[in-house]
Amino acid sequence: MSKALSGKGGGKASAAVVFTLVSEPPEGGGGGGHSEEEEEQECQDVGRAELDLASVLRTGRDIVDASVEVFRVKTEEEEEEDLEEEDEDEEDEPIGTFTLSIIAREALRALVKKS
Repeated sequence: MSKALSGKGGGKASAAVVFTLVSEPPEGGGGGGHSEEEEEQECQDVGRAELDLASVLRTGRDIVDASVEVFRVKTEEEEEEDLEEEDEDEEDEPIGTFTLSIIAREALRALVKKS
């Protein structure tokens, strides 16, 4: 993480925090006994958002009340269709936003300084 924050990581190092929005499980019809397969089917990934922690170091300021766009998570079938189509200019539309604050400037600086 410290290499990704400082920009010295090279390659695939990322300082992004990924948030996953999941669906609320439907209310069950009593019983309470669920198999792992049933529980896995109840919650589904609905949206995904990313926030770049390196921006805290670049700007020297914590992130306060930032509006972060949430993008729809595609099904495996949709991902395959996208791979077959060669239209890379198409961008996903956000399905919503959420507001968050990350007060971590000093901790991130210490982490980078330590490495």
